[in-house]
Amino acid sequence: MIGEVLVFFGQYGIFFIILISLINFRREARTLIALGLSLAVSYLLGAFFYSPRPFVSGHFQPLIPHAPNNGFPSHHAAAGLAMSFSTLNTNTVLGAISFIFSVLMVIGRVYAGIHSKTDVIAGIIIGGLCAIFAYSDFMSRKLNFLKNKIQYYWKKKAAHKVVSRDFKKRGKKPKGS
Repeated sequence: MIGEVLVFFGQYGIFFIILISLINFRREARTLIALGLSLAVSYLLGAFFYSPRPFVSGHFQPLIPHAPNNGFPSHHAAAGLAMSFSTLNTNTVLGAISFIFSVLMVIGRVYAGIHSKTDVIAGIIIGGLCAIFAYSDFMSRKLNFLKNKIQYYWKKKAAHKVVSRDFKKRGKKPKGS
C-alpha cells in the first residue's frame, strides 16, 4: 500500500505541486523565476555530470517507466522544491501542502528506482537555492526596476493616445507628428 502511494507520487506528484503553484501564482509570480532558474541550473549541471540511474546500474526494471538517461540531478526534485519553497514563502498552508507532495514525490522517485539519493539531494539543494535567490533583495530590486519601466512605458503610451484623441476631435495634429 505505502509502496503504491510512493510510486503514484513519484510519477504524478509534480502535477499536484504545479497545481498548487498555479493557485498561488496570482499572489506571487516569483515562483516562475525560481522554477525557470532551477530547471536551467539542473539541466546545465546534468550536461557536465553523468550518473546512471539506479535501474540502469542495478539491472532491474523500475517501478515507473523511464528512459535510461542521466539521472543527475533530479529535475523533478529541483522544480518541485523550487515551487514548494516559493509557495511556502507566500502562503504557509499551500506551501506546507506543496512541500509534503514534494517530499512524497522525491521519496517515490528513489523508491521506484529512477533516482539515487544523491540525485534528489542535489535537486533539492538546487530548488532551494533558486527559490532563495528568487526572493532575494537583489531580485526584488531588479523586478521593481522592471515593473517601474513597464508602468512608465504604459503610462506614456496611454497619455500619448489621450493627446492624439483630443487633437483628432479638434481637427489638429499634435506637435511632432
